[in-house]
Amino acid sequence: MQVAPEAVVELSGQPFDASAFTLVCPALAPWELRKPNLYVLEAQLVRHGKVVDTFYTQFGIRTVAVDTTRVRVNGRPAFLRGVAVHETFPGSDPSQPPSIEEIQRRDFQNIYDLNANFVRTGHHPVHPLTLLMADRLGIGIWEEIPVYWFGSTELDYQRTARPVARQMFLEMISRDLNRPSILVWGACNECAAQKERSEFIRDLREQARQFDATRLVAQSAAGSDASDKTQRECDLSGFTSYFGVFYGYTYGSATEKALEAMRASNPEKALFATEFGIWSEKDLSNSENQIKVARDTYEVFAKKPYVTGSIWWALNDWHTMISDPQSMGLVMFSGRKKPAYYVLQELYAGREGRTFLKWHAPLTDKPIRDTVNVDLEMVSPSPFKSLAVELDGLPLPVSKITPEGRFKFKFDSMKLAEGNHTLFTRAENQAGTVLSQVRTLFIDNVDELPAMVLNLKSGDTVMDEQVLHVDASDDRGVRKFQINVDDRPWQTVEPLYPPDTFVQTLNFDASKPDHGHKVHIKLTD
Repeated sequence: MQVAPEAVVELSGQPFDASAFTLVCPALAPWELRKPNLYVLEAQLVRHGKVVDTFYTQFGIRTVAVDTTRVRVNGRPAFLRGVAVHETFPGSDPSQPPSIEEIQRRDFQNIYDLNANFVRTGHHPVHPLTLLMADRLGIGIWEEIPVYWFGSTELDYQRTARPVARQMFLEMISRDLNRPSILVWGACNECAAQKERSEFIRDLREQARQFDATRLVAQSAAGSDASDKTQRECDLSGFTSYFGVFYGYTYGSATEKALEAMRASNPEKALFATEFGIWSEKDLSNSENQIKVARDTYEVFAKKPYVTGSIWWALNDWHTMISDPQSMGLVMFSGRKKPAYYVLQELYAGREGRTFLKWHAPLTDKPIRDTVNVDLEMVSPSPFKSLAVELDGLPLPVSKITPEGRFKFKFDSMKLAEGNHTLFTRAENQAGTVLSQVRTLFIDNVDELPAMVLNLKSGDTVMDEQVLHVDASDDRGVRKFQINVDDRPWQTVEPLYPPDTFVQTLNFDASKPDHGHKVHIKLTD
């Protein structure tokens, strides 16, 4: 039957009857990635004219398909900019644990601000709230069952003797059937035994088609085997991409070589990088390498027309049986975002056109004092929408915003303690692209006295010529170094090793042996 929004449809039946019907609603707008349109279905059980039970569910209308190069959402090709999420929720106070709502809200804010439009969940069906939030933000989902690192015995046993995996797969589909965010059902992760794995995936795919023919079925296979024949059983070719990390030699070139081999092996399948990344280490000592992996690997994905998406593993650091913490996340247990988060955020923003934050002032390599004028610009193909600024976690008012997305505001640094302070900015354009940055500002309102360390001290014996070495320091830099010997005219000495190391040869009067000499040094900041 065809109905309009807010229409009421009445059904009649007997207890324990199952009623099936189709509603055709041409006026409903489709659910899109990062542009969701959602509706609520209300069902009431009425007995003798009285409502005895009511059920509500949110839903969206969309299609998902795949061709040889791209996943298509509502018929349009999509590049899935992804990140993985483990449900470990670390870093909370055991005496005051945050609610699941608070945790999910924090994580999905970070996912949205990353400019991601896709999430691969951990290796199990997720908390229902994860899917509700993904629905409401327009974030696509890959949901899977806990079949990972299985070999031939486990895969064959699950398919033929004790099909718990099949049961979990169907229960997952049944529970989450109405979630428009789910685009892919995941069958297994990094399993071996290609013959048994092909049979296992084929069985789950056939089961899925009987209950839900509207979504894709895929796996996350180890990327070390470019010719993996089990990909033929999947709707797309999903593979982990740790080239230069676990296999291969360099991040970019090894990734590109592997992609070309995968494409040659399965030319009819779009490729999907289900994992990529590297650990930062707990102390961030490998942070620069994490940034390099993000840049070099993603740039290869972005230029291949047959790669339909990529997933950084993972959003947060997490606990594992192997290492604790596992530091491949973009966000630390403390909630602090790592430098790689902001790099990936800008890379993902680039899918919507050249987008970046341009800072005009202040410069972070110079001390800041008195009134601080902040001037930055969001360069973007889409009009500016909003800006939020925080100084040490507290919001700052923004006094001037131009239509072009240039922001100017000021604050009084005299009210701040000496030392480093954190300035956080978050800008968003009308297309929903977010850019944020964290900058460290060094506040220096108190002029401290210069200091120096010499290679001579009072009472030292000197020759006719003596080399003087001075290491000078000042919180605002040494502007001038002057010296005189035995009341001769002052000499200005240029630094030998910039900015504040000075070397000067001193000439003493040789006609006065055993005579004391005076050396005066003047530093000006």
